[in-house]
Amino acid sequence: ISLEPSAPLHAELARVLERLGILPDAIAQAGRAAALESSAEHHSLKAELHVRWRQSDLAVEEYSKALALSPGSGGLLFRRAQAYSTAGRLPEALRDAEAAWKARPEDPALPAWTAQLLAQQGRYSQAWRRCGLVSDPALSAFSRAYVRLHARRYEEALAELAACRRLAGQGALERRASVTGVQIGYYF
Repeated sequence: ISLEPSAPLHAELARVLERLGILPDAIAQAGRAAALESSAEHHSLKAELHVRWRQSDLAVEEYSKALALSPGSGGLLFRRAQAYSTAGRLPEALRDAEAAWKARPEDPALPAWTAQLLAQQGRYSQAWRRCGLVSDPALSAFSRAYVRLHARRYEEALAELAACRRLAGQGALERRASVTGVQIGYYF
């Protein structure tokens, strides 16, 4: 039996190889899928694999291709913002995060993410105002802690993290706030 090359088969093989931890081959298969059928889905898959392999610039390139095929996608913009951030390209990350927020204004993670990007750039007053727009109280407290941490206001950051833990209950955000609080306490 002879099988014709198929983009969906290459994409599925890429996912299987990813689960097996064979990332270079997974990236190659995702590239074959994108070459056979240039779609936002296939370029996004390849970008996500580049992120896992810590190849941020290549991830940005693939997310850009995906966005060219699906302009204005809030999810793609957010993921490209994360890749830009990891690559140290904070102005571009902020631009994409803000565009993602406009595309998905109901997502509480997006104003929180933009606040964190502003804080990383030393734009604390803007970051602080952005924290006030985060609709989830626990995430808002975490964002305020992040801004205070970057502004080197450690005691206030610890207080915000304590508020985040109280508001978050049991879950990933509570654990993240606890770990961050321990790290600050260790250095403070």
